[in-house]
Formats: sequence, structure tokens, C-alpha cells
Amino acid sequence: MIDGSVSGGATNLITDGDAESGTVTNYIEGSYTAATRPAGTFTPSSGAGTFTISNSATAPLFGTRSFILTKSSGASRQGRAIERTITIDSGYQASVMDVFFQYKVDSGTFVAGSSTTDSSMIVYFALSPNGTTWTIREPSSFKLLSNSTTLMDTMIGSVQTDADTTHVKVIMYVAETANSAWSLKCELGVRPTNYTYGTPITDWFAYTPTFAALGTVTGIEMFWRRVGSNAEIAGRFTNGTVTGSNATFTIPAGMSVNLPNSRVLGVYGHQGSATGELLVWGGSNLIQFGGDNWQVPMTGTQLGTSGFTTVSLSVPIVGWSSSVQMSDSTDTRVVSAKMSASTGQSLSTGVSTKISLNTAKFDSHGGVNTTLNRYTIQVAGSYNFTGSINLAVSAAAYELTAILYKNNTPFSYTSIGKSGTSGVPHSVTYSFKDDSAKTGDYYELYAVQDSGGSITARGDATANDLTTMLVERITGPSAIAASETVAAAVTRSTTQSAIANTVFTKIQFNNKRFDTHNAFDSVTNFRFNAPISGIYEFTGAINFAISAAAFELGAGLYINNVKVTQAIVSKGGTASVPSGTAFALMARMVAGDYAEIFVYQESGAALDIRGDASDIGLTHLNIKRIGL
Repeated sequence: MIDGSVSGGATNLITDGDAESGTVTNYIEGSYTAATRPAGTFTPSSGAGTFTISNSATAPLFGTRSFILTKSSGASRQGRAIERTITIDSGYQASVMDVFFQYKVDSGTFVAGSSTTDSSMIVYFALSPNGTTWTIREPSSFKLLSNSTTLMDTMIGSVQTDADTTHVKVIMYVAETANSAWSLKCELGVRPTNYTYGTPITDWFAYTPTFAALGTVTGIEMFWRRVGSNAEIAGRFTNGTVTGSNATFTIPAGMSVNLPNSRVLGVYGHQGSATGELLVWGGSNLIQFGGDNWQVPMTGTQLGTSGFTTVSLSVPIVGWSSSVQMSDSTDTRVVSAKMSASTGQSLSTGVSTKISLNTAKFDSHGGVNTTLNRYTIQVAGSYNFTGSINLAVSAAAYELTAILYKNNTPFSYTSIGKSGTSGVPHSVTYSFKDDSAKTGDYYELYAVQDSGGSITARGDATANDLTTMLVERITGPSAIAASETVAAAVTRSTTQSAIANTVFTKIQFNNKRFDTHNAFDSVTNFRFNAPISGIYEFTGAINFAISAAAFELGAGLYINNVKVTQAIVSKGGTASVPSGTAFALMARMVAGDYAEIFVYQESGAALDIRGDASDIGLTHLNIKRIGL
């Protein structure tokens, strides 16, 4: 319930926003000039019941009553609105306010919003210095991202008031032109935004330093984490054959020490001999071994050959603060589930068959339905759907396509070419992403194959998980800090022709599905430019129209035009039959680095990469920052 004291003591300024008063007297029905967003002057009118507000005691969201917003069917109601105006105290002038709206669909056809589309109704805001002259303001969030009839969702948007603001109003506005009827059960509020400050502490991350004067170092177990303005580093390793140069190791990539040389940061110990200090030395990212209480550098020879060396230190990092502003009302719940098939099922040629994911290995929010073999979204957000389909294949060459269905409609697919051998199982992996999953959306995994006969998708009642789907919500950060989520999804919308034989060629991903930081150039260079440092994961699929010859196909990840890792998959081709491969690659990037995906094929001739104008991803790339 949003009335009263909420979120650290911030009071809802709309005292009847919870509907408990049993009246709608303060809520005015009317209209604006028909447009997708509120504009011009609001004209109070009944509108002959086209968009109305009422008060109901039937199954309220909270307490004993909730509001019902009802849009009637007929001609377009775009521009119709319901407004609630309040007077604010001077203490709320020139401050950030939150408008929030809790609701679920009570009846009818309500269209939820997405990154590119407004919801059937949107929630706007207006300011006034006198209660008469109004300025429309768009909140930071204004779309309703769920159309569930069973689960409540909450929209929260922020607005900056002016120094002379005396009145504000919430505008519930019909944005669609559709003539369908619907009703929402809802409660609403306005409150001052809370700012919470705290010290960020991350989990421990493994990393591999670069060593100097310590020979070939083995047994490396090094870890770091952020604690406020410092990076804490701890671990151990075994020295190789040391030399007489200064002994150093690097801090994690992308960081610079915020101290001058010779400052003591921590301690080390070397098995059977030296102990001493760890110092800033010789560069912005180098840690120097020093003598015990000497604050002078040690050489590798002084440190000693072989044996464990342990280190423990805390390093001030340039650009990090000990106190950061934490997000207010940010939803960072971990949402995940794993579904698997316990028994095998037959996949007929040319028929899309739903995979019977009838076992829930884990399910954080109760979204798995093992009877209908689907996952239903409980918390709106961006989701990854990954997993594998394991097949006992026929002897014929075939193409297998994994398809993700959303609300009983194909959403995205990955085509994987294979050559089968009788009795030999094959496993294919897939990776899908939806950046606008709404509460109540449901997802199912389908597969289709063209072998000329039936193929079995293998199940396993034990823990081997031959055929699976892992569902994971990409959780946003709770602090405005270096843990910010960076993600993008791009596709090839048209054919990229004549990819040379035995040569790595850059894929020109020319269509964006989304891009959180506008970091992917899909027009000129077809590359991802890292906006902040971190570990990045690159997953996707490449689809070819292939020749009759057997060939090798693979993907290479290039950072700053240098190949850093690759995935090569052997294939067998059939004339005019498309084939492809999924890939999963990973690299550490520093802010400003750029990444590109190159493709390799060995068919004996130039081949075409298949594109898809319908944007369901024959050839696609998903990019996600997964750690610091």
C-alpha cells in the first residue's frame, strides 16, 4: 500500500491515493488534444463515460478499497485523461518527486508498454506556480509494463519540481488509438524522492595479475573486491625462477592507484624466507614487494625462487568514492530458474515441437509450470534464456532450430546445422534475450529439425540435464557505481554476401534490438565500444546458406582489432541447406576498448551470412557486462 509512510519515511502526498476514503470527488475526468502524450490544455468533461474512475471494495489491492479506471470500447479514446491535483508545501519546491502507480488489469485488453511502445495508458505529471497555469513534465518512467490480471505491478517515475511550484498533478492518460475496452484496479501516490548514501562492497572476483622478476608463476589464486574507494586484493601464487629485477605484480585491469610511490598498502609472506610490505611502485597499476618496514623495493632474487607467496593489501583507486548514492526503490531481486526434460520426446521433420521441460531444478519466484512446460515472468525486466537440446540423431545431415516462444508466438530462434551419425548424440546450445519481459508474460522452448525422419530430444531423470532451459533476470545495480549494467543486442537484418573461404571476416551487425549505453555502432564500424571497464560476455549465433562440401565454421572475438579468443565448430554441409553455430565468448575490456565479431568458414567457396528483416535473429549478437 502506498499511502502513509513508505520507503524510509517518505509520506504519500495524495492522502486519498489508496482509495480507502470511498470517494472519487478529487479525481477529474476530461481530455487533452488527441496525441500520444498529454499536450495543451486539459478540458474537464464527463466524456460520456469513455474513461472514468470509480471506487471499489471488490478484491482491493490493499486494505478495503481500490480505484477502478475504466476505458469503454468504441472510437479511439486517445487523449482522454483522469487527473488528481494537490497543493505542495514550499519544502518540496525545487526538489525531486516520485510519482508511483500500483495496478493490475481488472478486465479487457490492456496493452503493456515496452522500450519502443507506450502502454494503453501512461502516467504523466504537471507543475504549476499558481494552480492555474500548468507545465507538462514527463517522468523518468511513465509506461505500465505489465498487463497481468493476477499479479500487481508498480510504476515509479521521478520529476524535478521548479522553485516556484505550488501545485502538482498526476495525469492518467489514454495513449492508444485502439478501440478496445479495459479496466485497471489501482492505487497511486506522490512523494519526495529519498536519497540513500552508503559504502559499496562487491563480491570477490578472481583475476590474473602480470608478474615481473618472478619467473613463470604457477598456482595463481588471486582475488579482489571493491570496498568503498579501495580495491582489496588477496591471494597466493608460487614463484618460478626469479631474477634480479624489481619484483612486482599488477592490480586488476582498468584501475589506477590513487597514491604516490612507496606508500605501504599491505603485507606479503614468502614460504620459508621473506616477509615484508607491499608498496605502490613504478606505475599507476603496479604493486612492488618491499622489505619489512623498509619502504624500499625488493628484487625477485631477494624474494626467493619457488614456494608459496601470499599477499593481502588494500589499494585506493582513482575515481572511486567511499560513499555513493544508492538507488531509491530499485528492484535488484535475483530471479532465476532452471528447467529440464526428464524424458525423451520425438521431433518430427519440419514440425515445431514444444520441448517438455517438465522438471524444475530450482525456481526462485515460482515461475515454472511443469505441466504446461513454460516459465511465467513474476518480476518485469530483462531476461536471458539459455540452455541446450540434446539429440540422438539420424544418419542424415540436418538443420536444427531452437525457437523461443513468447505468449504462444515465436519470439526468436537460433538455427544450428549438424551432420548426424546413427546412435551418436549431438547437443546444441542456444541463447535468447528479451529486454522487455513483463509480469505475466510466459515463455516456452520449441525445436524443429529437417533430417527427413524423426529425431529424439533426449531427456534424463538424473542430474545430467541433457535438455535444459536456464532463466535469469539481468539484475540492475543498487548503486550508482562501477557495477552498472551494460548490455546490447544486435542482429544482421539482411544478407552479408561473399564471406571468403578460410579467412576471418567481420560480421556487420546492422540492426539494434536495444543498447543500454548506445555503445554499439551498427551503421559504420559495426563494433561495440566499452563504456566502462569490466568482463564482457558475447553470445549469439551465425547462420549460413552453405555449399555441398563439408566445412568448418567458427566465430572469433577481436578486441582493438586483435583476436583474443575464438570458437570453431566442425560442420557438414548440404547444398541449399542453411547451417549455423551458436557461440559464447568472453573477454576483459577497459573503457574505450572496442570489440568485433569475425566469422570463419572453410567450405571451399565464398558463402553468404543469412540475415532476417523480421528481427528474430538468424544471425545475432548479445553483449552483457557480467563483472568488474
